[in-house]
Parts: sequence; C-alpha cells; structure tokens
Amino acid sequence: MANIIFNQYKDNNQLTGIDTNLILEKVKNKENIDMAIVEEILSKEILFMPEDKYVLIKDLIDTIEFSKLKLERKQITEEIQRIEANKYKDEAYESQFKSLCLRLTEIDKQLEAY
Repeated sequence: MANIIFNQYKDNNQLTGIDTNLILEKVKNKENIDMAIVEEILSKEILFMPEDKYVLIKDLIDTIEFSKLKLERKQITEEIQRIEANKYKDEAYESQFKSLCLRLTEIDKQLEAY
C-alpha cells in the first residue's frame, strides 16, 4: 500500500489527496491483505499540504516496516518456543535455535530504534 501511495505522489507532486479507489483496485488481488483493514484506513479523510507529503509517506513506510518487524518477531518467537518444546533436539535444532535467537536480538534492536 505504501508503494502505491508513494508512486501516486511521485507521478503528481502537487497532489493533496489520495485516490482511494486506485489503492483499493491495486491491493484487492494481493495475498495476505485484510481488505476490511485497508478499507477502514482509506475511509478516513486525509488532508495535508503538498510540502508535507514526503513526511507522510516516510511515516507510512516507517509504520509498515515497524509492523513487519513486529510480525517477524512474533513468528520467530513462536518458532523458538516450538524448538524448545521438542524433546528430541539434535545439532540442526541447536543451530536453528541459535540463528533464530540472533535474528530476534537484531529485530529487538531495530524495534528499539523506532
């Protein structure tokens, strides 16, 4: 969604509104997108000055990146718990466990930076 909005403003730098129908058309056929949430976001009126558009786009991208990090963190945490619950741990499990813990630490640092 952020890319669609960014490209829309890149093509017309004097734009002061968002064409929600264009966004809906482009995201409705994508996988893993909850259209109810998209429609709720797009139903809100967003008015701003043209000079503020880069700040808005950056904020949107930052929000999406933050959400993706939180989702990845949740998935890694679940995978770590699954590995810990396994009674038959071998070297492959140990290696995967260490790798996941390192990635979790990296994600935590990135989340703290927001």
